[in-house]
Amino acid sequence: FDSLNPQQAHLIAALKAAGCEVVEEVTPAEPGRLHRLSLPDPEAECLAAACWARARLAENPQARLAIVSPRLEAIRAPLARALGQVLDPGGWIATARQPPFNLSLGHPLAEYPLVAQLLLALRLCLSRPLELNEIGVLLRSPFLAGHAEEWGARAAFDRDLRRQGRPRLSRRQLLRRLRQQQRKGPSWCPRLIERLEALEALLQTLPREASPNAWSGHLLRLCEVLGWPGEAPLDSAEYQQAARLREAISEFATLSRIHRQWSLPEALEQFTRLCEEIDFQPQRPAARLQVLGMLEAAGLRFDGLWLLGMDDRAWPPAPAPNPLLPFPLQQELDMPHASAARELAFARQLGARLFAAADEVWISHARAEDDRELRPSPLIAEVPAATEETLDFLAANPLYRTACQATALEDLPLPDHLPPPAAPRGGTGLIADQSACPFRAAARHRLAAEGLAEAEYSPSPRLLGEMVHQLLDRTWAALRDSTTLHAHDEQALEELLRRLARQTLDDLGRARPDLFEGRLAELEQERLTALGLRWLTLEKARPRPFRVTQREERSNVELGGLVLRVRADRIDTLEDGSRLVIDYKTGNRVDAGGWTEERLREPQVPLYAITQERLAGALLAQVHRTRQRFVGTTAEAEIVPQVDAYQGSDPIPDWDALLHHWRQALQALAEEILAGRAQVAPRDAEACRYCELPGLCRVDIHLEDGEAAP
Repeated sequence: FDSLNPQQAHLIAALKAAGCEVVEEVTPAEPGRLHRLSLPDPEAECLAAACWARARLAENPQARLAIVSPRLEAIRAPLARALGQVLDPGGWIATARQPPFNLSLGHPLAEYPLVAQLLLALRLCLSRPLELNEIGVLLRSPFLAGHAEEWGARAAFDRDLRRQGRPRLSRRQLLRRLRQQQRKGPSWCPRLIERLEALEALLQTLPREASPNAWSGHLLRLCEVLGWPGEAPLDSAEYQQAARLREAISEFATLSRIHRQWSLPEALEQFTRLCEEIDFQPQRPAARLQVLGMLEAAGLRFDGLWLLGMDDRAWPPAPAPNPLLPFPLQQELDMPHASAARELAFARQLGARLFAAADEVWISHARAEDDRELRPSPLIAEVPAATEETLDFLAANPLYRTACQATALEDLPLPDHLPPPAAPRGGTGLIADQSACPFRAAARHRLAAEGLAEAEYSPSPRLLGEMVHQLLDRTWAALRDSTTLHAHDEQALEELLRRLARQTLDDLGRARPDLFEGRLAELEQERLTALGLRWLTLEKARPRPFRVTQREERSNVELGGLVLRVRADRIDTLEDGSRLVIDYKTGNRVDAGGWTEERLREPQVPLYAITQERLAGALLAQVHRTRQRFVGTTAEAEIVPQVDAYQGSDPIPDWDALLHHWRQALQALAEEILAGRAQVAPRDAEACRYCELPGLCRVDIHLEDGEAAP
């Protein structure tokens, strides 16, 4: 014992008074070989400790090693990741095998996936809906019946739910959506439907209130209906978790002694709380590497020891007196954690014991964590810093050694082309993606890769933009030309826009009635009406009469053998027969400056433009609540407000040269697509900012805005 409590002290005193010989074990005075290592952050500490353990076990597989930390609970997750990466990299695939290390710290039973997903599934029994992310966890859970044969269909159904965007679903809504899926389709999950129907039937038989003893039996029936813990064989740790949960259900039954009746929501809440209070750690076979807390390691002997996280914040620990006892009394009795002096003395005593616990002792500390600067603990300041010769173990992880030494990474050749099995299908999005990054175009339009949608608690920017597009499309379907526009005064236009805004909300709101109903729909109607009225005021200021001849019309464009499906938002015809291509934009950043670059930015409008025989201009119409304007370029001056005629410069001196540049640039992009160019080569950092596929291409760009990508 490093510190005796009063009862132990009285016992020893009584033994001495009775004539017994009491021998106190003294900590060996000679510590082992001590090395102090300063590292950038706690993650680097964990990785260095893992590399040390791997190197020492490679030298002597029978060595008894320990990694000890005063902050084991805080660093448990990053330390487990580092140990798994270095000591057991194949463990991420072969999850059933035991890792070559033991972590002594337990977890609440409710945090283990097998138990956490059951508790989440039990919440389906309640009337409250689940969040979309929680439903996704259940759909992907291997611990519910039918996962082995329906995992693909359930994942597809999860994707479909995310595309619909509803943030919450109740049990009955979930069952209704499952039944609406096409039979034998990619999202058809008959076994899941069967389980939810059985759950619905069982819930009809449960009492409104019952004792905890009765609810424990009902919990077992609910587990059976859900098919928990699944049909796949459990590994040792999962088997122990399942057994401990069944014990927890039995313990829950004993609460009948103090609680008479609970409703189902109350019973599930209390059972969840019980699982959260149970500290559990599966039993594992003995391992050569132990990960321990400071008190657990005291008095043990190892062949090698690593003290982790020994910074001034963690060691010696700060005093933590008991808030329920008088503070002066705690200091007078020298109670544990009562004062800084006692903590310092205890830390020195425990540290001396650990320094002598092995022939080789490494002591590490981080220099910073997040934005906080850290210093070594004053109790290790006298320990000599490690020398270059002693850091041989860092070679156990070549990636870590490369990162620490800041050497240049080897450039590996990237595949420039993929053989195209067939011309990819797409429209302006294909050209835009190829311009931004060839890999993005190949991933989206050939591999059909897409980011996983998230729940929407309010109308998304995409949906808000679609509202504006539909409103203006309906508006020009009614007005048709500038003459009719001028014939309407402000009141008439407001009445027209209000009616069309209502129609737009009715159409778009069918898929998400939760976003467009009641007062929310009224507010959105007012917003759309005011936005449309401000835009039509700008349209009235156009100096030349015009007629809207095309609205959202689909057509095909061929570029060097690549057929693209295009749909221009709007094409106006002027009095002289020339045409204006207009594309609506609802964002707050609209720029046409990239139309003269080699790889066109926003190539949609140039693509529409080159299909017109007499082009008067190519325009972006910014319809935003803070700004309404035309952006782009025209062949002549005074065609639309705020847009000047194209002012040529080398190497594009005039309007005809600009159109020629667009054709060449678009032709080059089409040739890249047909040739199968799929290199990860983003045009610049902006191209990656809103990309949904960084986890697929693994590009890591840290560029200043406007800087070209390598």
